[in-house]
Amino acid sequence: SMKSYRDLGAMQLATGREQASISADNVALATLFVDPANDDYHLAAASPGYTTGAQLPARVATPLGLSGSVHLGAYSWPVLAGGTTPPPPTTTTTAPIPTTTTAPIPTTTTTAPIPTTTTTAPIATTTTAPVSSDGTGLTTPAFALVKNGDRIYTTNAVERDAYAAYGYTPQGVIFNVATVGSSTTAPVFRLLSNRGTHLYTTGTNERDTLVAGGWTLEGIAFYGARKTAPGLSPVYRMFDQSGGGHFLTMSSAPNNGANMEAIFFYAAP
Repeated sequence: SMKSYRDLGAMQLATGREQASISADNVALATLFVDPANDDYHLAAASPGYTTGAQLPARVATPLGLSGSVHLGAYSWPVLAGGTTPPPPTTTTTAPIPTTTTAPIPTTTTTAPIPTTTTTAPIATTTTAPVSSDGTGLTTPAFALVKNGDRIYTTNAVERDAYAAYGYTPQGVIFNVATVGSSTTAPVFRLLSNRGTHLYTTGTNERDTLVAGGWTLEGIAFYGARKTAPGLSPVYRMFDQSGGGHFLTMSSAPNNGANMEAIFFYAAP
């Protein structure tokens, strides 16, 4: 015969079964998962199942690179399908974003990550250089690299080469930006998810929400113009439904069915 119980606790008390189970009744999806609106169903930090799983046997945990308590749910290999990815190179010359007390993106011309020779200066001195509406130069090339759906955008040639050595495929320069902020430029923040994929945003609300959900803020990647101006084009953020990641592009109609989210800033082609 069938029996029903009003909740998990009642069933545990009556049957003595499912003593390690956790109920997620009436918990909002946004609390359970990192970004359910964009099909990211990895457990969020506030989820009842976050780090509440039992420790895995060594023969299982060691190949997956896991230790201690784990999240409830499925893990698979390679880990880009779930879990976390192996970290990028950890040497001081190849760290994706510096973790010292200095700013992630230089705020003076003497500490710019791109050499300050006359041929590679972040701020152009010619009258033909594309500028934002307050005259800020947008002439520093932003390099793009991709690996298994994860995208890296950086103005730092050392970081570009480090990611290339780590297995990322260079895509060349996709737009030109500024490495110094101004009244009409917006900082573009770079964040890392717990599965090893990056996301770029100019929105402080989105940045703070993702950090609260377990993402790591890696700093300011560069600056883009808030408004269009002569010589500038919009930069769109797209969501790749097949690869499950976000990417930046100057094309408003990319291939493979990606969804356009919004214009996030303006840059020089």
